[in-house]
Amino acid sequence: MTNTNLQVWLERNDLELVDAIKSEIYGHIVGLHARGEQFYGYAVLPGEFEAIHNLFVAFNRESDIAPENANSNYYRYSVDEWSNYEHRKFPKSDAIIDSRNAQFKELHINDNLDNHVMDNWGIAHAIKLLTTILTAMNELRHDGLIGGDKSFAVIWIPDSDNGIICQSAKTLNSDTVYKIFMEEFGD
Repeated sequence: MTNTNLQVWLERNDLELVDAIKSEIYGHIVGLHARGEQFYGYAVLPGEFEAIHNLFVAFNRESDIAPENANSNYYRYSVDEWSNYEHRKFPKSDAIIDSRNAQFKELHINDNLDNHVMDNWGIAHAIKLLTTILTAMNELRHDGLIGGDKSFAVIWIPDSDNGIICQSAKTLNSDTVYKIFMEEFGD
């Protein structure tokens, strides 16, 4: 395959993945509510930027914040500090992402001998996957399921300053919440 074919593949909207992520997040949140879980924060964690796969989620309740940290925006918005992580909640989305990663590998001709360094195509593929996750989450936000005026939603990559973190915080939350988040985590 030529780079032109890869470019065309990367530019396609992935509605199948958007729909799978939306459906599985919706099902997860409905399940949390059915268990009586009321949370203010919800995050999707896609793994490392270099290897996006096996989505998992984190959520946090007001009661999960230690009393001595109750007024700390760091503990409120840093997903790394949250109490509740759930794995294997997105089998359909994970299968589609695995398929997209395999398709990318087939289409991608990498002349770089150091396979541990992402080239521009690999970066574009990772950004596409993250953007697809954000699209799904944003559609759920518009449905009133996540984000909004007082709650917080984000795509989180631990120990990273990846742009998707701030981009998702801006897209998925109120201006007030985004401003507070950026005061703590912005450049």
